[in-house]
Amino acid sequence: MSASPDPGLMRTDDAERHDAQQVLGQHFVAGRLDYAEYQDRLNAATAARTRKDLWELFSDLPEPHPRVLGALGGPDHLGHGELAPPYWGAPAAAPAPPAPPRFPGFAAPPAGSGAYGYPVPGHGGQPSAPYGVDPRTGRPRSDKVRVTAGTLQIVLGCLGIGRFYTGHYGVGTAQLLITVLSQGTLAPLVILWGVIDGILMLTGFVSDRRGRPLR
Repeated sequence: MSASPDPGLMRTDDAERHDAQQVLGQHFVAGRLDYAEYQDRLNAATAARTRKDLWELFSDLPEPHPRVLGALGGPDHLGHGELAPPYWGAPAAAPAPPAPPRFPGFAAPPAGSGAYGYPVPGHGGQPSAPYGVDPRTGRPRSDKVRVTAGTLQIVLGCLGIGRFYTGHYGVGTAQLLITVLSQGTLAPLVILWGVIDGILMLTGFVSDRRGRPLR
């Protein structure tokens, strides 16, 4: 009889990768990963091909873990002893009282969400993510506000003001120069460009110059 397939070598999918990235964001907010480690593991989760690849990102982290790890069936199914995962089959210990968030600048998570909330204004939070982590991408939020950026770009897009605000100086300069050098003849096109640009900012499709989602 042929041996049963190793579940750790099963191919992963986008849903499992996204789940792993979300949980890595929770560990980053909790202070278990610094920014460089978080970015490295986030990139590794994006490139993961098998479930075992995702598990390796959490071998040194406590719970929470991605849901996919529960499907691996314990350490005996993860490469036949090549790794040293925590013992999944041990009897569950009595639940400990919930610990307060490590960083007082972060609000308690919403009931049932299992994730840390956004930082309370006026508090420092974690230095590498003072405005919290975007739940959709798992990346630290920008200090730039999407409503401000979008409004500036819609109203003053022909001068590139919204793009200057988000730090995209090249695009902002291009919009400004086209308007000035054409002596206004191309201003309607640049205004339309600015309106579309502003709508994209308001809907969260534009990041700041460092690639962080606008808050």
